[in-house]
Amino acid sequence: MPEYVSALIRDLPVGGESFDPQLNPNWGEPGLTTGEKLFGCNTLEVVGLSSGSTVKVIGAIPGRAEAVCQLRFVDGTDWQSLESNLRKYLDQHGFEDVQINIEGGYAATRLDPRHPWVGFVQQSVSRSLGEPVSILPNLGGTIPNHCFADVLGLPTVWLPHSYPSCKQHAPDEHLLESVVEQGLKAATGLFWDLGEAPAKMLKV
Repeated sequence: MPEYVSALIRDLPVGGESFDPQLNPNWGEPGLTTGEKLFGCNTLEVVGLSSGSTVKVIGAIPGRAEAVCQLRFVDGTDWQSLESNLRKYLDQHGFEDVQINIEGGYAATRLDPRHPWVGFVQQSVSRSLGEPVSILPNLGGTIPNHCFADVLGLPTVWLPHSYPSCKQHAPDEHLLESVVEQGLKAATGLFWDLGEAPAKMLKV
C-alpha cells in the first residue's frame, strides 16, 4: 500500500452508527488500521461452499468439497498470476490434489490522488455540500473502470453516494432520500464547475 494511499484512509471512520455493519476486530491484515483494512487491501470472499450430500447422508468424510470465492483486489495486485501463485502455494503446503479454476477478471485501477482532477473534484463537491469531503483512493466494488483508465487513457474520478447499511445486492437494498439529495447536489455542482473551469484544466 503506497504511503500516499495509506495517509488518506488510515484515519477514516468506519461505521459508528447503531445500524452500521460491525467489523470483527481480528479481521484483516494485522498492524493496519480499520480504514486501511477496509479501503486499502484485497478482500477474499467465500460466496459458496459445498461438501457431501444432504439427500443421501453417509457417515464418512466426503471425498470431494468445493468452494467458490471472489477476490476483490486493489491496483498493484498481480491478478494475472493468481492461478500460478496459488498453485505454487498449495503445492508447497501439501495440497497438490486441490484443483483451481479461475474465471474472469480485469485490472484494478487507481488515479493517483495527487492528480489535479482529484483536487478539483474534491473542492467542487466540498463547496456544493458545504462540508469536508474525504478521498477514497479505492472502491470496494468491482467496476469496469479499466475501459476508461487503461484503454482510453482517461483520468477517472467516481462520485459514490450511498451509506454502509444500504444492504447492496440484497433483496432489501435501499437508498436514503438524504443520500440521493446529497449526490444530486454534488454531481450538479461538479458539472457547473466543469463548465467554468479554465481551458488548461480540461486538457490535464
